[in-house]
Amino acid sequence: RRRQERRAAERAAERLATEKQQVLHLAEMARQRREEELRWEAEELRKQEEIVRHSQSQLEASLQIEAERERHRCAVAEIAQQRRELQRRQQQDNAHRRTDAA
Repeated sequence: RRRQERRAAERAAERLATEKQQVLHLAEMARQRREEELRWEAEELRKQEEIVRHSQSQLEASLQIEAERERHRCAVAEIAQQRRELQRRQQQDNAHRRTDAA
């Protein structure tokens, strides 16, 4: 009977050791999988950050182009205004000359 109890205890200890090894193996596999997931997530984040940097760069370039367009538009409007003023003065000068000549 003692021998049976000892064998039963040995088998239980062996089962426990086997189960412990299985649990440790599963834990290691889970750790490795999580590391792979974290690496994948880090790579995806890096790609997204690159896309954001590129988009920001394009946006900054677009804003600079738009600002330059606005400066040109203002310059063109100023030149047109100066041209109108010059024409008005020339017409006034011509009118005075005609009046003086008459």
